[in-house]
Amino acid sequence: MPQCGRCKAHDAECVYLKRAKRRPTRPLEVDQSIDTTPRVGIDATAILKIAVDQVRDLRLRGLATAIITDAIDIPVDLAKYWIRNYLDHMPVCMFLSFVDKRTIQLIPDIVGLPHIHIDPGILVIYYCILYHGCTLRASNESSNASMSYARLTYLACMRAIPGWQREATGTMTDLIAALFLTRIAHTFFDEELAWKMFRHACEYCHALNLHKLDSAEYPGNSGNANCDCGDDDRKGFWEVLQTDLYFRLILNKPPILTKNTWSVNLPWLDANSQPPPDGIRATAFLASSRITLVIIRFFSLLEDPEIDTKAETMTKTEDLGREILQIFVEWQLNEWMANAPDQEAEIWEVADVLLTGYTAIIYMFRKMAVLDSNSPEPVTTELDIPESPVVTDAARSAIDVLSQILVKIPYVETMVTLFGAYRSYIAFSYLANAILRAPDIHQHMADIKSLERLGNQAELLAKGQSDILPLVRAMQNLNAEIRRRYNEQEA
Repeated sequence: MPQCGRCKAHDAECVYLKRAKRRPTRPLEVDQSIDTTPRVGIDATAILKIAVDQVRDLRLRGLATAIITDAIDIPVDLAKYWIRNYLDHMPVCMFLSFVDKRTIQLIPDIVGLPHIHIDPGILVIYYCILYHGCTLRASNESSNASMSYARLTYLACMRAIPGWQREATGTMTDLIAALFLTRIAHTFFDEELAWKMFRHACEYCHALNLHKLDSAEYPGNSGNANCDCGDDDRKGFWEVLQTDLYFRLILNKPPILTKNTWSVNLPWLDANSQPPPDGIRATAFLASSRITLVIIRFFSLLEDPEIDTKAETMTKTEDLGREILQIFVEWQLNEWMANAPDQEAEIWEVADVLLTGYTAIIYMFRKMAVLDSNSPEPVTTELDIPESPVVTDAARSAIDVLSQILVKIPYVETMVTLFGAYRSYIAFSYLANAILRAPDIHQHMADIKSLERLGNQAELLAKGQSDILPLVRAMQNLNAEIRRRYNEQEA
């Protein structure tokens, strides 16, 4: 079997080459404008979904060949700089505290040396850290030079996968590598790879008994004795649990962790725990955990045999949506974001909570549209979703948060993270559809300006970035259609 001279992986093991062989290609007309000819049934979600699929294909199409053929030359000084910035300015990834930071910091000096073998799992983590590190604002304050390395570091991640998977045994390092790859795949709109890596992560969680941290069955615990595990373990598990719910709610995947019982207390709330650390990061995690519990209750609601009408389910879902909105009010997270200090890690942590909550509200209602359907596929249109002021408020607030983030961290990779990992185009499409269906568009001027502000910010960041243009053009064309209808009503 032919073997790649660069990555030492057989062709059949190359993630994107294998997929490219079985996935039929179709022509992409990047320059073709989205058709927004005036008609009653225009659906912003369908338009944006087509654009997102184009972005995904453009970002992934060249990777199959590039993983094998492209040289990966990352300057040592830049790699050290990105690692330092990642550790200082990026929220801690799940369980990353279990990786020796000094080991990661040494890799730039030894990665290219002969006769030195680096654990493949550590190598995956290293390149993922480089990807995130080079896309931080802290790495690009003087210029966008670091941003140009984003694709190269992603290629390095993908090239390291086959070697890691051959040697993975389910260690904590393997778990962290799988979680890193889950997150980074979303930034390239690669749901298939993200889902595959997350399934591996859940397998490793079970193998490490992390779902039994506060159970008598956990190694080291005996009978009713107090658990000697740490809050870092608990926090990591709850973050994996949140990701499991994300795949289930937003991507319509089957539950993995949540299909079985678990015994893990929330960090800082166990009898032996230390008090939660001061600051917004602990606040963000606790608020996020409350949202997790709301989503768990939503799925229990869908499975409740005593609820036999869609109207009753809708009413209870609205109550859950209001509960999420109330969490943000109680913790004042929107106020914090509006006046956020110049701390990149904290901005991302709060943004994660807000966008996760708002997106969860929208998707809970999207599931209402298919309650009477046996289709395994998620809903792809908003036109059949019952209107609700709760969803409208969530979409409106999500658009505001997106605009704030793109001002605070103004890079194209920020935008693709928001629209890839957080599915933020759904909030845009929901609000756009609400305006397009409104009898009097003039009552929605604040929303129109909000969508236009986000569209203009996205267009500014996408200059020179052809792979993201289909999404930006779709957003701008929808804004133009809304403005056209506004002017027609005014005439």
